[in-house]
Amino acid sequence: MPSADRSAGPGAETPSTRVHAPVSPQEPPAVRPTKEDEVARAGSELFGGPLGRRAMAAATWWTPVRVIVLVALGMFALGMVQKMPCYNGAWFVGASSQYTHACYSDIPHLYDGRGFADGLVPYFDKLPGDMEYLEYPVLTGMFMEMASWVTPGSGSIQHQEKIYWMVNAGILMACTAVVAVCVTRTHRRRPWDALLVALAPAFALTATINWDLLAVALTAAAMLMWSRGRVVAFGVLLGLATAAKLYPVLLLGPLLILCWRAGRG
Repeated sequence: MPSADRSAGPGAETPSTRVHAPVSPQEPPAVRPTKEDEVARAGSELFGGPLGRRAMAAATWWTPVRVIVLVALGMFALGMVQKMPCYNGAWFVGASSQYTHACYSDIPHLYDGRGFADGLVPYFDKLPGDMEYLEYPVLTGMFMEMASWVTPGSGSIQHQEKIYWMVNAGILMACTAVVAVCVTRTHRRRPWDALLVALAPAFALTATINWDLLAVALTAAAMLMWSRGRVVAFGVLLGLATAAKLYPVLLLGPLLILCWRAGRG
């Protein structure tokens, strides 16, 4: 029988007593769009071709989050330019020109139509006409009211409505940046998938038609919290999103099914 190692003192590790610390699984690398997507591979030829397998990931200011935020803001700005025919008069002249130019927006019309031009407080002051109170959810109503605070009350009503639209567009642009950041960070391995949101034509065409981007931003933030396992923050943000528009509550159905399936797995 072989003798024990006499050089080992009390408490020293031996092959029979050594305990190995559990090795945490390595996080998979980020997905390369030019490797898995034919469209991305073909489009990359404009910028030098697909990323090679020996390419080193150097530190650069152009992170996926920053690139996608800039792209989303660019699409939003393109949508503002697309609204110029209406801003220059189609909102106020002719019954159908704002539709033929595809630049209609609720925002300038509701500045006067919902009492903001007269200083009425939503949900407290009655409106003239058939609709007694503001029909929008309370968080959107607060959004509309705060934009009216920084809209100057001087000049013609048309001038005020134009400024009101610009103020709202500026705040909605901030919501656009929030959407881009949250969608990019929701899936750590696939940040570039957020370009599908940032480059969507609907972003340019509909971003300033209404105040929906407030609810979209809160919903995107809620889903980011969900992906991080922060369920309390998710619930608060989704509740706020529902207070801005009703449709975010529809996410609870699919998420409930996912939780049920995970519990049975």
